[in-house]
Amino acid sequence: MKAMNLCEQFEQNCYLAKSIGAEKMVLHLWDGRTSDTAFHNNLHHYAALDQIAHNYDIDLCVENVVCTTDHPIKHFCALRQHYPKIHFVFDTKMAAFHQQLELLYEKEYEWLWKHEHIRHYHLNDYAGGLFSI
Repeated sequence: MKAMNLCEQFEQNCYLAKSIGAEKMVLHLWDGRTSDTAFHNNLHHYAALDQIAHNYDIDLCVENVVCTTDHPIKHFCALRQHYPKIHFVFDTKMAAFHQQLELLYEKEYEWLWKHEHIRHYHLNDYAGGLFSI
């Protein structure tokens, strides 16, 4: 079996999503071990992924997942600067982890919701810290 590149894998996911009637997809544009250490690379690849999703009539929404190098709102700002029509998922747990939950209420960041960039709001009950057994 031929190994697929990132865009081929993503297109398969879009095909499946469309087949089950999904209208939105959540994208963790950074995550895992490398997290946002190569955010500039992720920023560059977003356009191709968004175009593939658009081809399937799927709204691609980038989530504010945990960062190891910087912080999610900074990345949201950079993404919006490069892609003015971008859509986001705002996860309250991820925002609380980075102490950014209150930023939505600050004038500097009201563009996130006033201009309809946030398309999904994920509420979590999170008081900080990690769970361990």
